[in-house]
Amino acid sequence: MSLDDLRAFVAAADLGSVARAATALELTPSALSKRLKSLEAYAGVELLARSTAGIELTAAGRALLPDARRAIAQVDAVAERLRGLATDVEPVRMAASPGIAERIVPVALSLLDGERALPVELQVANSSIVRQMVLDGRADLGVAAADLDENLAHLGRVLAEDELVAVVPEGHPWMNAPAVDVAELAATRLILRDPASHIRRTLEWGIATTGRALAVPLVEVGNAAAVKAAIRARGVPGVLSRFAVDPELDRLAVRPIVGARLRRRYWVLVAPGAGPETTRVADGLFAAVQE
Repeated sequence: MSLDDLRAFVAAADLGSVARAATALELTPSALSKRLKSLEAYAGVELLARSTAGIELTAAGRALLPDARRAIAQVDAVAERLRGLATDVEPVRMAASPGIAERIVPVALSLLDGERALPVELQVANSSIVRQMVLDGRADLGVAAADLDENLAHLGRVLAEDELVAVVPEGHPWMNAPAVDVAELAATRLILRDPASHIRRTLEWGIATTGRALAVPLVEVGNAAAVKAAIRARGVPGVLSRFAVDPELDRLAVRPIVGARLRRRYWVLVAPGAGPETTRVADGLFAAVQE
């Protein structure tokens, strides 16, 4: 039995005519009849009743038709998959710190050029984990924060300079101030990222250099989105990267922190041996920062 014989059978059953089925399959009527006879010989039973009015399914033909349709559909699906294998693109495995993942990565992906879509698998993690994922080869591309005196040029390029800012909810007194002094910030119970995050370590180190200690946080959460949600819900300020906040969309004010060095860098890290698709995504990140 051949697939061509099954296609001839289904076409004849659907169109009710050998001539019409032959035209649909771009065959001569005699060639199509030969395929039908071959299938019937294999089945050992007549599948189509022929007359001057056309053809009709026999009981055996009616029993076979649903299975024949499914077989043809499955083979066609496999053929489509085989044709697509040569053009399928492996997803770029990307890891990014929460603030960048929330605001910069979506813009970067929207700016990608190309004739076909580029799949990206994104994992959000603290910067230290992002860096390790790139080093281990678990990520093709990473965006991680680093101290100003750290040089990660062996892994990638500087994406942007970053500074920590006070994020202020509506109605809070800091809304009326052009900036927040580090002494007042340190004495205030804030909404902060978790202690393992780079932004938290940067904040604590910067405040410590002024001879102060950070007050016990009111809330500690694992990502920038949760920080902003808690700020709005509790009416208490917090500290985030300037890249993590859109004042209009987030309905939060951003105020610079004065009196301490609270700056760092974001780096785009590329795993050794990463391909051109990874470079495309990296270029999108740099374009997004310029937006």
